[in-house]
Amino acid sequence: MTGIDTTPSSRRSRAVGHAFAVAGDAALLVAVNVWPGWAALPFLTQDFVRVLTLVNLAVAVGVAVNFVCLVVDRPLLRAAGEVVTTALGLAAMVRLVRVFPFAFPASGVDWALVVRAVLVLGIVGSTLALLVAVASAIRLAIRLMAGRAR
Repeated sequence: MTGIDTTPSSRRSRAVGHAFAVAGDAALLVAVNVWPGWAALPFLTQDFVRVLTLVNLAVAVGVAVNFVCLVVDRPLLRAAGEVVTTALGLAAMVRLVRVFPFAFPASGVDWALVVRAVLVLGIVGSTLALLVAVASAIRLAIRLMAGRAR
């Protein structure tokens, strides 16, 4: 017993989740790169080009991982995909903080501080999520290997 829900309803729920993730990430790629494009956002500076490749990679890998998991419903594959997508998302957020391709007009709110705080919180949360995902993937791999050894 691996503790993984393999009932038909849970598989359908995961499939729906993967399908929505594929559609959402694909729409994000189109919105950022094609129409209306990242330059349409007035708070993004030309420095966004310096993070665009990593952001695109993170989102594109998310599309690929979710598509594969939609077609092949295997716990270890999902766990490995979560490790990869979380690590790439974390890398993209770190790059966003370092480059900080944002500019906000003067207002009563320090939006740059707000965006930095949200990104830092995202980095902390993603770091914790990555640690949990790696531990879960390792634990699942060990369980699967132990089950095959018997």
